[in-house]
Amino acid sequence: MGDGCTAAILSTDMSKAFDSLHPMLLLAKLEAYGLSQSALSLMNSYFCDRLNRTRISNITSTWAETNRGCPQGSALGPLIWNIYQNDLSYEKMKSNLFMYADDHQIYCSHKNPELAMRELRKDGNTASKWYDANFLKGNLSKYNTIVITKQPNQHLDVQIDGFTIKQVEDLKLLGVTKSMTILPFRSTFPS
Repeated sequence: MGDGCTAAILSTDMSKAFDSLHPMLLLAKLEAYGLSQSALSLMNSYFCDRLNRTRISNITSTWAETNRGCPQGSALGPLIWNIYQNDLSYEKMKSNLFMYADDHQIYCSHKNPELAMRELRKDGNTASKWYDANFLKGNLSKYNTIVITKQPNQHLDVQIDGFTIKQVEDLKLLGVTKSMTILPFRSTFPS
């Protein structure tokens, strides 16, 4: 972010992301990646006839068939999710994209804060369309933007699907809160 650039970050959130994975779409993606028919059949069997139930204290629900979702608690679950979401990175975006599990950050920098806002808005809408096309739902009320700039009180108006995204001072990512306040550089070396 040298030369007086403004950096802007859009942090997205998906509603029930892992529970929304569409198995048939995943199989189509795996086929596009070149998995053999026998491997695809094996993966299909992994998703078919799955039953789940819930237990709270000493009360257990009846078994119910699960048609969607990424099996959680397994070693294969995170890999399946990463494969499912991987093609988001192929979308045409000028901004950078960081993905970890179901946490996505879209970020860019420009000397002109308005260009940063425009790019972030455009690429945020691109990601939102991708979510919809992949049977996922963006939880717009939990999206956040953050601006890192030398200009005081810089506000970027970012709208995704007509919803104004809240600008925050701190961003919580993977359970860690990071303040984006720019502090002056201080050398720790003796003079």
